[in-house]
Amino acid sequence: MVARLTLRPHDRLKRRADYLRAQASGRKHHTRHFLIVVLAREPGAGARIGVTVTKRVGNAVARNRVKRLVRELFRRERERFPPDADIVFIAKDGAPELRYDDLLAEVAARFSPPSRPRPRAEQP
Repeated sequence: MVARLTLRPHDRLKRRADYLRAQASGRKHHTRHFLIVVLAREPGAGARIGVTVTKRVGNAVARNRVKRLVRELFRRERERFPPDADIVFIAKDGAPELRYDDLLAEVAARFSPPSRPRPRAEQP
């Protein structure tokens, strides 16, 4: 199966109620630059991403860069995240200085991709 490399509108949280529900009931994971909230959804619903960056993190350029970076990580590394969940990234101080590789390392420490069975070697 070919991985989907686009981020469609239904892959993103858009309504304030969805953000509030996730933040109130979701499981919280702290990293150095983010608070990541994960709220399970019904099976088959798919994962959705939301990003919150307040003004105290930086100016508009810095905030938008953080949002683009997180969405790109979700788009490329979707298998690292729970398959049926709402995932909200809340940026902390220092997030605008992150590079993609730094963000990937931070997320990889909290979420790892599902293990895939190794193919068996053919026996003669």
